[in-house]
Amino acid sequence: MWSGQVATADGTGAVTLWDAATGERGLSWSAGDVIIKNLAVSPDGRWLAASPYGKGIRVYPSDGSGPPVGSLDVPMPGSLVWSRDGAALYATSRRNPEGVFRWDGSEWSEVPELATDASPYELAISADGTVLALLDLDRTAYVYEAATLKQVARKRMDGLRTIALSPDGQTIALGNTRLTLWNWREDKVVWTSDEHDGALDRITWSPDGSRVATASWDQTARLFDASTGEPLAILRGHRHRVVDVSFSEDGRTLYTASWDRTSQRWDLSTLDSAGEVLEADALRTHGLRVIGAAAEFSP
Repeated sequence: MWSGQVATADGTGAVTLWDAATGERGLSWSAGDVIIKNLAVSPDGRWLAASPYGKGIRVYPSDGSGPPVGSLDVPMPGSLVWSRDGAALYATSRRNPEGVFRWDGSEWSEVPELATDASPYELAISADGTVLALLDLDRTAYVYEAATLKQVARKRMDGLRTIALSPDGQTIALGNTRLTLWNWREDKVVWTSDEHDGALDRITWSPDGSRVATASWDQTARLFDASTGEPLAILRGHRHRVVDVSFSEDGRTLYTASWDRTSQRWDLSTLDSAGEVLEADALRTHGLRVIGAAAEFSP
């Protein structure tokens, strides 16, 4: 049975690794007296990228064993996304129209092919590595061929806050207060959902592409059938905004992070007939708020 770790970060600069199978707390270390706004673990588990508030972007050994190995001082960093082979880290800045940067393991460089009409702040790469999507402050989603960085599609939506690419790169989930699935090749809306009562902060796809999960300001996460839009589960238990959500590698477990100082570990096999998850394990921290939950990785 595959066994890995889950990484969380909170409002005090603390990074904690948890056992993905048991939910037990493992190694914890500090990135300093900072509020970490986002984090992403490299596919091989060696590096943890974080954006401490007011400190730009830093890349640390995931076990906290040394100082940052890559630092980029940019205002208001947004997404942190690793390429699927772990060879590059992409990052955005909300106050830089040329704000997509790439770290190749030794140095940072701008990616001018990904410049948009407004500052880009969220970026996604499909699991198969073929498609890249970008969301800018004009609330426009752009689609690129990952190999050439050629723009192949775009869609604007009022209030658009977050995007996520399906594993095969064919469909983009778009979130404002509504969840919309868009087939960009056909420029066709597959389905929409108004199940949430608040803004969506994060969307993620299950590894097999069959389900979509959302995190919302309405204090819930929700699970949908990716083909039909049918609601599959409501994950209740957080007492503040749910701001992050990610699947385990096998798709059987979901992790959420909230401003209520917890991440939750949800066993998706425990669903009742009404689509409610019966229970969840809280991964509690001592921070002001838990703001990120990175998916499972192998240490």
